[in-house]
Amino acid sequence: MKHETLREVVKGYMYSLSAKIQEKFPDELDSGSIIYGQDFSNNVFIMRKEQWDNCSCGAYNEENWGNDEIECTCDFRNFVFAFDGSFSCNWYKHINRSFECSDMPLDAWTSIFVRCYDSLR
Repeated sequence: MKHETLREVVKGYMYSLSAKIQEKFPDELDSGSIIYGQDFSNNVFIMRKEQWDNCSCGAYNEENWGNDEIECTCDFRNFVFAFDGSFSCNWYKHINRSFECSDMPLDAWTSIFVRCYDSLR
């Protein structure tokens, strides 16, 4: 499968997970649109909204702003499976923007999605 097609399928998985999280925990989470993802974690996966403004390493402090020589070392991945970091996705502001995911076969991503979705039942 072409990487572009794989990315589109995985984006759909991320939207579905975001919607399921919102459905399951409507009173506990920000009721914003599902397109941004959710700030959620369980023992199977982590999903986060865009986190660039929560830099804790100092790279984005006011005195370093605009300094391209300083690189942020914080983990801002928006989706991480099973906390081992092997399978992850990133996006900028919302799931459909600058979306990147670990390059692996579609059946592996489908298996991950099913495990994540099932963990929300």
